[in-house]
Amino acid sequence: MSDGSDKPASVDWTTVPFPSDRLLLGAVRMRAASDPEAIGVLIYNLVSHERELAARVFACALEPHSSDGKRLRDSLIEESGRELAARYTAMGVASGRHDGMRLVGELTATVKALAREGLGRSPA
Repeated sequence: MSDGSDKPASVDWTTVPFPSDRLLLGAVRMRAASDPEAIGVLIYNLVSHERELAARVFACALEPHSSDGKRLRDSLIEESGRELAARYTAMGVASGRHDGMRLVGELTATVKALAREGLGRSPA
């Protein structure tokens, strides 16, 4: 449904339950050898990767029937999801590859549902 404005739909990122919310600082410290700068970089890279993937999924959900570059976009999302799942595993957010992929799947499903709600469609 449109309210008559041309303002594009957007995500309130504070409502998205990101898997990195489960990140434990001790796990990051071990991975970064307690180097404060490296800890910051690892966390920044993880959160940025999540946000980038979520933004791509959201944008694709808003234009699901657009064929322009759809195969490329889907491929980029799939590859980014695999990389993020590996990052979840490496950072201790996921217990393994399959758990990491499950977390990515939950994230993308949540973002797709938010996009559909913003368009006045059923989240199914």
